[in-house]
Amino acid sequence: MLAIAIVFAAVLVIVMLAGAGRGLMSGFAVVLQLVVLAAALAALRSPRARRHAAIALAVSLFVNVWTVGTVGMLRAAETRDYAGVSTYAQEHAATFPGRKGYDSAEHADDVYHFASYEEAVARTEELMRLVREEITAQTGIVWVEYAPAETRTVPNGYGGDSMYLEYRPSVWVADRAVTDVAEKTAIAEAYVRIVEAHDPSAYISQRNDPDEWGDYADEDFQHRRWGGDDIATQHTWQTAAWLDEFGMALEIVDLSAPTADDDLLSYRAYVEQYVGEPREGVILSINPVDAVPEAQRAEFVERMQEYPDL
Repeated sequence: MLAIAIVFAAVLVIVMLAGAGRGLMSGFAVVLQLVVLAAALAALRSPRARRHAAIALAVSLFVNVWTVGTVGMLRAAETRDYAGVSTYAQEHAATFPGRKGYDSAEHADDVYHFASYEEAVARTEELMRLVREEITAQTGIVWVEYAPAETRTVPNGYGGDSMYLEYRPSVWVADRAVTDVAEKTAIAEAYVRIVEAHDPSAYISQRNDPDEWGDYADEDFQHRRWGGDDIATQHTWQTAAWLDEFGMALEIVDLSAPTADDDLLSYRAYVEQYVGEPREGVILSINPVDAVPEAQRAEFVERMQEYPDL
């Protein structure tokens, strides 16, 4: 009895490691598991077999169809390898080339209405360069690349990867802190000037300006976020711009401002360590952009037709 329980448990583990977890939840496997459990319970009635039966029962309780199947599904979720633990429909959806909730077969051609990956990279890099050059011309600031650009595959929302690539432009910071209100103003104005020239329809907001908060803003939050409603003493300025296909932000953090308290210092230290932004200074960033490479757009449209219900 003990040997049977051990062999059955070993088979379960081998099947899980092989990625065939779906079979563990089949009716046949469940019946076999129940047979092993029943045999172990029956053997407990025999004094001579009781010891081995107890060990077999313990093995069956710890390593069984349900526990090993659950571990297999958790392992699949962690590795995003759903082969053997998902239905055919789930495996089919895992190869969906679009993004769940954003792309559909009916509107697959819309991919041609947006920038390709190569165009998105070129546009964001060009705008970033123009803004840096204008601010440098006005203030003499020298820019340092704080976080390099990255490209990664965009998940499709069904356990697999889409055909989209996410481009995260570089984060640039000034080589020095800016504490003078006049210089902060010159930096913000230069930024706005270039963004408006690049995209006249861009929506731009000076988010630390109390006039931008609106009637329903949480004033306590706004005061903590920016350092009060007096621009001259605020510790943080932020000018956000929403262009046609991406967002961009200019942030000026001044830890020497009179409103910079211990909570702000702790928060900026956390941001520096875990988010990847400098503790203070002038920070220029562009939001990540999702796009399909130019050479793959036709393939994207063709493959999307295989998923009319997603």
